[in-house]
Amino acid sequence: NMKALKKGRLVHGDLSEYNIIFSKDVYFIDMSQSTTYDNPRAKKFYLKDLQNIKKLFERYKYNSEFVEKEIEGLI
Repeated sequence: NMKALKKGRLVHGDLSEYNIIFSKDVYFIDMSQSTTYDNPRAKKFYLKDLQNIKKLFERYKYNSEFVEKEIEGLI
C-alpha cells in the first residue's frame, strides 16, 4: 500500500487502476519503474500517483473528502 511505499522511500511512478489489485488486501503491481525519493522528479511522480488514486475512488463514488484526508496523510 501507499504507506509501505512511503516507508521504503519509493514512488511507484505509474500508479493507476491497472496496477492495483483489490482483494482482501490491496496490492500494487508493476513496480519496475519505481524510483526512490532521491530522484529529482520523485515528488512529481508521487503527486501524480495520488491524483490517479483519487480519481479512481471518485469514479466509484467513494467519498472524495475521505480520500483527500487519506492522501494528505501520506504526503
